[in-house]
Amino acid sequence: EEAAAAAAQAEAEAQAALAQVKSEAAQAEAGLAAEAEAEAAASRGAAEKLSKAAAKGSDAKSKALESARKEEKKAADKAAKLRAELLTAEEALAAATADTATAEVEARVAADEATAQAAALQARDAKLQTAAALAADKAAAAAAAEAEATEKRLFFFSPGG
Repeated sequence: EEAAAAAAQAEAEAQAALAQVKSEAAQAEAGLAAEAEAEAAASRGAAEKLSKAAAKGSDAKSKALESARKEEKKAADKAAKLRAELLTAEEALAAATADTATAEVEARVAADEATAQAAALQARDAKLQTAAALAADKAAAAAAAEAEATEKRLFFFSPGG
């Protein structure tokens, strides 16, 4: 019974840990998506600046193009970093899921072992009860035989016998 309770406790803890990891992964994904959108908006803003600068002249256009390229590279680098962080979060989630599955299997094995132990104890108890009943039957038979022998002795030694 204790093993079954421990198995249930382990399973509950594993489920709670999995839920926590999933929640954290979902929060991380949401944060990463918001950052990526902000970077994209910044990149669009840079492109608009470039368009205005092009109207002012080729020198200004050249400088704006260079600046826009740098901004675009920064945004691409940031997006790559965010993708890597997301991948790491997904790997952590996969590892936690595998750990949870392992814990569930271990909990089931522990529960099965506890059930087998309980069955063995019940079988042993039944054997003991059977042995006790047999011993009681033998004792009753011996007592009956003793009583019969005593009765025969009394009859044999009695004055009329």
